[in-house]
Amino acid sequence: MDMHELTAVSKMKGPYFTSQYFSSQEFPRTNGVTRLRFSLNMLIHISIRNWSADECLMLGLMYLFLKDYNQSENWLELALYHYDDNVSPEVLKIKLWNYPNLLESLVEANKGLGHYFEAKKYANELLSINPNHTYMLTQLPKLKHLQSNPAKLTKPKKVFQLQKEICSKRYRRKSGVLVCRYVDWTPFLKLAPLKMEELSMKPYISIFYGFLGQKDIEVLKNVSRPKLQRIEHLSGNCSCKIGNLSTSLHDVVRKVNELILGITGFPLKGNQMLEVINYGIAGNYNPEEPKIHNKANAFIFLSNAGKGGEIVFPSRHLKVRPRKGSMLVWENLKKSLIYHQCPILKGNMWVANKVLN
Repeated sequence: MDMHELTAVSKMKGPYFTSQYFSSQEFPRTNGVTRLRFSLNMLIHISIRNWSADECLMLGLMYLFLKDYNQSENWLELALYHYDDNVSPEVLKIKLWNYPNLLESLVEANKGLGHYFEAKKYANELLSINPNHTYMLTQLPKLKHLQSNPAKLTKPKKVFQLQKEICSKRYRRKSGVLVCRYVDWTPFLKLAPLKMEELSMKPYISIFYGFLGQKDIEVLKNVSRPKLQRIEHLSGNCSCKIGNLSTSLHDVVRKVNELILGITGFPLKGNQMLEVINYGIAGNYNPEEPKIHNKANAFIFLSNAGKGGEIVFPSRHLKVRPRKGSMLVWENLKKSLIYHQCPILKGNMWVANKVLN
């Protein structure tokens, strides 16, 4: 913004000035900072007179506090332009701020914007007024370094880019003492042992093959169909329909719940719900909450996937392919195990998920 523009803009009324030169967005009143932003915008809109240097400085400092450096720099530039407007030496003496204070704020705003040349200009002007300004003496070498070595800014990857990176990577399983064996530690398993493969010991990750038979799978899917619905708060990470089933709904739900709890050893109390999830091409099940707060998860594949649908544990270099009737169990006692389900690329997917706490 050059001096002619500043002259024209400074004569405009508050609302028009704001709408033409500064973005005015509404912010939800969710915390102190957003409430402060909202109040600032309201202050700008309701003003009906020209802005003084004091008012421009106040807004510039508030935006600087909010780290909105672009708005801050614009308001501070206006404060600088109006600084000498009809101000007598007597008035300057009683002000709580002075010209060096304004220059110091302009240094910070331009530094925040990455405009290091401009920041150096204001820093040098401040030092010409006060050669012993301690803070600016330390900032000037830093600004010179930043100007000579600008930071390389990289755009944050979008969700689909991260998903592609995780799911397309090849994971080579680490060799060790992991085993594959039949387990029979419950009365039911003594009659019909299950084949278990240990995928990781720390944290514990195992898969149980043949956990559910074809008949139970079809009954469970049929019971869940009337309950399937999209969950609004999961829509950003979960492109699927979910049905929450209680033990009292059907015998097959009670049977699956008891089998899961019997195999994993978690208590029956408070573990009566079972989620059944269905999704098609490009669908996945990646809610954020269970990843962080659950002690363990049991994930049952109720169908095979034509392509995709793997469960990936990046930190353990594990990628588990869906296998109908199998159950994947993992512990997350330290709340540090992150998993991700890859989207379906071909076919239709049915899974069941049980939170274990």
